[in-house]
Amino acid sequence: MNKNVLVSVFIAAYDNPSYTRKTIQSIIDQSYRPIEILLCDDCSPNSLEILMQEFKEFQSPDLIIKYFRHDKNIRGLDNMIFGFDQCSGKYGVNIQHDEWWIDCNFLSETVDIMEKDPECNLCIGNAYEEDNIGIKMLNIPNKYIINKWNTLTGEEYINILGSDGMGYPPWSSVIFNVPNLRKLGGFHYPYNLPKSYADKLGILPDEFFASQFLLSSIGNVALSDNIISIRGRPENSFTLSNNDWHKCVGQAAFVIHYNLMTSNHKGIYIKAMKKRAKKMLILYPVERINVKILEILNFDKEMKKMYYISYLYFIFRKFNYYIRNIKKIIKIQKEKGFKNTIIYVLNRIKSKGFISAIFQIK
Repeated sequence: MNKNVLVSVFIAAYDNPSYTRKTIQSIIDQSYRPIEILLCDDCSPNSLEILMQEFKEFQSPDLIIKYFRHDKNIRGLDNMIFGFDQCSGKYGVNIQHDEWWIDCNFLSETVDIMEKDPECNLCIGNAYEEDNIGIKMLNIPNKYIINKWNTLTGEEYINILGSDGMGYPPWSSVIFNVPNLRKLGGFHYPYNLPKSYADKLGILPDEFFASQFLLSSIGNVALSDNIISIRGRPENSFTLSNNDWHKCVGQAAFVIHYNLMTSNHKGIYIKAMKKRAKKMLILYPVERINVKILEILNFDKEMKKMYYISYLYFIFRKFNYYIRNIKKIIKIQKEKGFKNTIIYVLNRIKSKGFISAIFQIK
């Protein structure tokens, strides 16, 4: 048996055997050993156990493939949590069943980094989406891409993670310290919102990268701009084909960020994590907050405060947008006259629709 530490790679899978086959093959192609692959089948209509037979010849003491099948469909996030709970390795990767690695040295390089720096709990690389090859998913600041792998403090990473920063990495390009994440409870409620809690809130389950915030709060992060993986975009994927997802996507983020902000964990960068979570709450589009969420969470004093601050910021954004629009119209009238101003407004309404032209926030 290899003397290297074990890496657990868990796959929350449902149907799409052609994609999952590619996922498993990319794991096998990694230069690192030992690896355990945990294939978690969420009661697919056609069992994915056939893949076990296809890859049977690759199994060895250094490459273990385990198959789990649920008796009923428990949804993606709960299946992901189940996969995490099965991990026996020191390091773990949550690779989705429609994602695959293209860097065969991802595990060997990142395990080496974390073994040499015990304070490093996360390694994160860049990725492409299947239908956007050539366009990186992460917009990493230049000062953090000097070398192939660059070490950031947890606070530095916390401050750039998010839609107002570098974006969010796909899980396939993230490897993490399993024992440390378990201690923080990062794959369970209140930092993940599994189906049992989401149903009470009238929203869909979500995890919204809480584990990355938590692990960053206690140590360092290694970051790379190199392309590690490809995120698949099958038409029947849950996020692309489910209308309910598009209606309430991100609603769990309000709950999760609130729980991060009120966390009682201790860590060298915990203040930075709480500050970032508070900022995300304030920036959250208040018109999308499900009031039932606030009721279930007892609408406590701090929650009320965050809700009202978020609402005031929402009003400010609208007001600011109106002012910019008015200034622009006045400028056009001065430069091009009344007739051209009317043409500008009418063209804007024609291209965007009346509501978007007049009220859309930018």
